Amino acid sequence: MNKLILTISSCLIVISQAFAQKDPVALEILDAMSTKYKNIPAFTADFSYIMENDEESIDEKFEGKITVKSGKYKLNTGGQEIYNDGIYVWTYLKDDNEVTISEYDDTEEEITLSNIFSIYKEGYKYLFIESKENGTLDIVDLVPEDRDKTYFKIRMEIKKPSRELKNFRIYDKNGTKYLYKINTFKENSVIQDSDFKFNQKNYPGVEVVDFR
Repeated sequence: MNKLILTISSCLIVISQAFAQKDPVALEILDAMSTKYKNIPAFTADFSYIMENDEESIDEKFEGKITVKSGKYKLNTGGQEIYNDGIYVWTYLKDDNEVTISEYDDTEEEITLSNIFSIYKEGYKYLFIESKENGTLDIVDLVPEDRDKTYFKIRMEIKKPSRELKNFRIYDKNGTKYLYKINTFKENSVIQDSDFKFNQKNYPGVEVVDFR
């Protein structure tokens, strides 16, 4: 039975990839959303994160906050703080009072609220699925052109007419689904570049693991 389910799931993935295209309706929606956020120099957002896998009985939830400016970001979530200044990445684990430092590799694609607004522009096909909630919410699917990705689809819910991103869900090939829901969004013009660097002075006794 499990093999049958796996076979059916694999077929559905192939079908979804085959029928995905660069849909002009989807592109218009995505471009409007991207333009909206591109014109915001810096912002902070509170979000909810849910990871689900029915087969593995996984149902994890937590809240987070992200600050973004010109590709830099600071992320607080799940007992850790991540700072990215575009050159280095600091990952601080609160329970261990330990920070790991590494060079930022922009070729390693990580889907976050810092890049989700423009990720569709390269390496994806996209398709308009439907409008719901009386036409106030548009659903668009992104399908990666690289079939070696661990996920096969990103589903975005975009408000209409504001073109604000309500949430996005990542569908992994192993059956896991990751939902990011934006709860609050605020433009913030007072964010400084120094906010995206880990300040060791604020963490007495922190253990530093430096891979630079």
